[in-house]
Amino acid sequence: MERLLFVIYWLCILLFLYAAADKWINFQVFKIQLGKSPLLTGFADLVAFSVPSAELLICGMIFNEKTRLAGLYGFFFMMILFTCYLFVLINYSYFIPCNCASILQGLSHQSHMIFNLFYAGMAVYGVMLIEKIHKTRKEFKPGDESGESRTPVQ
Repeated sequence: MERLLFVIYWLCILLFLYAAADKWINFQVFKIQLGKSPLLTGFADLVAFSVPSAELLICGMIFNEKTRLAGLYGFFFMMILFTCYLFVLINYSYFIPCNCASILQGLSHQSHMIFNLFYAGMAVYGVMLIEKIHKTRKEFKPGDESGESRTPVQ
């Protein structure tokens, strides 16, 4: 179970590290593409800075054991946000700019949504595994021989 969690952490971290690095390296192109979005035109500068920054912050949170759970929730939220944005563009927009990382540009929009939902589901599964581990790992409080009062290990 913990090996699977390790794989989930690193897949999430690697995806967001790659995506953030791609956005920072191609920042002007990313910002121009956001400016062409019918939903984000007025917010392109803010979004262009905020998204890769949030992706890096979430990577750091997943990497740090104390903030890992919150990081997975953040990862899930971002993946659902990206998926909803893409869904709205596909179904209600006349123009769909491509703001995704270079490696994902070859995917169809439907494949991209499936990819996003797979990663979102993986984050949810990671959250469930963390919570299961926290429930099964109990440690005795000092001086409590009966084992009645137990607190989860962090």
